[in-house]
Amino acid sequence: IFGALSAAKTPPGRPYISSLEAQMLLMQSALPITPPLIRKEGISNIVMLDVIIDVLGQVQSASILSGDPVLGNAARAAVLGWRYRPYIQNGRAVEVETTVTVTFPF
Repeated sequence: IFGALSAAKTPPGRPYISSLEAQMLLMQSALPITPPLIRKEGISNIVMLDVIIDVLGQVQSASILSGDPVLGNAARAAVLGWRYRPYIQNGRAVEVETTVTVTFPF
């Protein structure tokens, strides 16, 4: 069932890799900056993003899947600067899609 769901949401040719697999490819990351005026009471400090990583390991896009919109934008800004080792499939680097969870420290 999960394979069918991931296949349904990715275009042909772009594999979906697990968060754990993507974490193992992560080479460079920076923590997001918590917006200074965010009201921390009553909101979750967790943001989930849908991320597309290109053949060079650069994040091409990051879309907010869940979480506070203000924190989501801060997480998205940070993740767009992350770098990964390229994902190799059949001997060549390919673009992949994954889910990234960002937890803000508050």
